[in-house]
Amino acid sequence: MPPRPSKSKAERHLAALREAMRVYASGDHRGALARIRAVLKADPANAEAHRLCAHALLATGDRERALVHAERAVALAPAAPQPHTTLGSVLDAMDEPERALAALRRAVEINPRDPDALTTLAIRLDARQAYDESLPLHKRAIAAAPAGSPSALHASMNAALAMLNAGRARDAADLMTDLARAHPAQPLVAARLAYCLNYDDRATRADTDRAHRRWGALVEQTTQTITPTAPDPDRDRLRVALVSPDLRAHSVSNFLGALLDHLDRDRFELCAWFTSRHADGVTETLRARFDRWHDAPAMGDPDLARALADERTDIAIDLSGHFAGHRLGAFARAAAPVQLTWLGYPATTGLTRIHARLVDSLTDPPEADDAPESARPGEQLVRLDPCFLCYDPPEGGPAPAERAPSAEDSPFTFASFNDTKKLSPATLDLWARILERAPDARLLLKAAPLGAAAVRTIVSQAFASRGIDPARLELLGRSETRDEHLAAYRRADVALDPFPYCGTTTTCEALWMGVPVLTRAGDPRTGTHASRVGLSLLTNTGLPDLCAETDDQYVERALSLASDPKALASLRTGLRERFATSPVCDAPAFAARFGAALADLHATRTRR
Repeated sequence: MPPRPSKSKAERHLAALREAMRVYASGDHRGALARIRAVLKADPANAEAHRLCAHALLATGDRERALVHAERAVALAPAAPQPHTTLGSVLDAMDEPERALAALRRAVEINPRDPDALTTLAIRLDARQAYDESLPLHKRAIAAAPAGSPSALHASMNAALAMLNAGRARDAADLMTDLARAHPAQPLVAARLAYCLNYDDRATRADTDRAHRRWGALVEQTTQTITPTAPDPDRDRLRVALVSPDLRAHSVSNFLGALLDHLDRDRFELCAWFTSRHADGVTETLRARFDRWHDAPAMGDPDLARALADERTDIAIDLSGHFAGHRLGAFARAAAPVQLTWLGYPATTGLTRIHARLVDSLTDPPEADDAPESARPGEQLVRLDPCFLCYDPPEGGPAPAERAPSAEDSPFTFASFNDTKKLSPATLDLWARILERAPDARLLLKAAPLGAAAVRTIVSQAFASRGIDPARLELLGRSETRDEHLAAYRRADVALDPFPYCGTTTTCEALWMGVPVLTRAGDPRTGTHASRVGLSLLTNTGLPDLCAETDDQYVERALSLASDPKALASLRTGLRERFATSPVCDAPAFAARFGAALADLHATRTRR
C-alpha cells in the first residue's frame, strides 16, 4: 500500500487556523490566539492568519495590536474583501465609526456579492439606527449567500434582528423558527429564536419558556461546569457579583440604586463585573458605589467563570439574560454556588445552572407554577413582593407639566416611548381602534429607530393599513440628552403601554413625569412576564384602574380618559409624588427584601 502523501505547508496552516477558530468559538480566545501565532511564526506573510489574529486579539481586549494585524492583512491581500471587513470591525471596536464604515464599504465595493461583507456593514449600520441603508443590505446578503452555507445562516439571523428593530417581530420570529428547524443543534440559532419570541404577540409563556429551555439544553450538553473555589471561612459577608454589560447609560442602571445605597453591607459585599467596553459617565458614578469593581470586557466565558470562582463568589447575578453582550456562557459553567438572573431580561434564561429568577406575584402569578414540566422555566421563581424592582428616579431634570397638553387647546395626545420592537400587530390594532374612535386625537411615538425614514415608513404604513391617517402620527427618534428625552413626556396626555411586551423604564419615566400609563395585562396563566410588568408597576403605584384585562377594556379606558378632562386632571395631579412614595420607589424596603431573598437562597443551596 503506497504511503499517504504528506500535507503541504499551506494545508497544515489552513488546518491549524480552522482548529484555532473552533477553539475561538468555544470561548477560549487566548487558546485560539496561541494557535494562530504558531502559524504566523512559520508563515509571517499569511494574510488569513493576520486577519484571524486581529479577531482573537480584539476578543481579548488588545485593540491596538488587533489593528496592527488587521492592517497587515489588508496590506497582504488588498483585493480581498475579508481583510477590509475585519479592519472595519477592529476600527468600530476602537470607536472610530467613520473609518470603520469606510473599510466595510470598501469590502462591499471589492465584492458587492460577498455576503459576510454585506452583513457586517449592515450590522454596523443597525447599531447606528441607520436602517435606511442597512435593511436593503440585509436583503442583498441573504440573496448573495450560497444556500445552506454558514454565511447564509449568519445573514438570515442578522436580518431577523433588523426586522425586529424595525417593528416586524412576527416576520423575525417566523424567519428564526424556520432557521431553528433547519439547524436544530445550533445554540446561537436557538438563542436568537428565544429572544425574538419575547416580542411575538402570538407566543405564550409556555412557548417562550420552551424555546429558552431548548437553548439551555444545547449549551449545557456541551459546557463543562467548573469546581468553585471554597468560600473563605474568615469572611463574614456574602460576596455578591453583578455581571452585566449595562453598567452605563442604560435602562438597567435606573434600577440599581436601591441595592448600591441600601443593601446591608455588613452582610453583603457587592462586586461588579462590567463586561462592556462602552464605559461612560454613568459607569464612573456606579463604580464608586460597589465594594469591588472588575472591568472584564475582554474575558471569554471560560475565563470569566474561572475568575468568578477564584474570587470565591458566593452569589452571581446575571443582569442581562439574552440581550446583547450577555455572559450566560459563564453562568453555564456554574462558577458560583448560587446563581440568579434578575432585572434585565423578561423571561427565563433557559439554564438549569441558574438557580433562581427574581420576579413578583403580579408579573409571575402562582398560576404560572402549574405549567407542564416541559414548559416550566429552568430557574426557581422567587417573588420579591410587592414589586420585583425599584426605580431610581433621576436627579434634577424637567418637572412634570402643570396641565395636560389637551388642557392648553392642543389635540389630545396619546403617547408611547417604547422601542419599535414592541410595536406588535396586537399593539397596533389596539392603538388604531382608539384613534378611530377618538378622531381628534393624535399619537406621539418616540424610539431611536424612528430616526430612520425606512422605519417611519413601516410604522406609518402599518397604521394606514388599519385606516388611520399617518398625518395623525408624530414619530420621533433619539434625544441628545436624558433631560430632552424626559421633557418630551410633557407633550403627552396619556401614555399607552404596548402589548404583549410592556414597558418598564418607559412606564416609570412617564409616571415620574406625571403622565398616566394605560396597560393591557397578559393572562395570569398563559401571559408572559413581559406582558404583566405594567400591571405590577401600576398596581404598586395605586393605579389598578389603569390595568385592563381585555382588549375592549383597554380601548374603553383610553377613550374614557380622553373624554373626561376633569378626571384626567385629577389623575395627573400629584402623580409624581404618588409614584415617588410607592413601593416601586421605596429603596430601603426593596433592599431589605432583596437581601433576605439572597440570604435565604444561599442558605438553602449551600445546605444541600
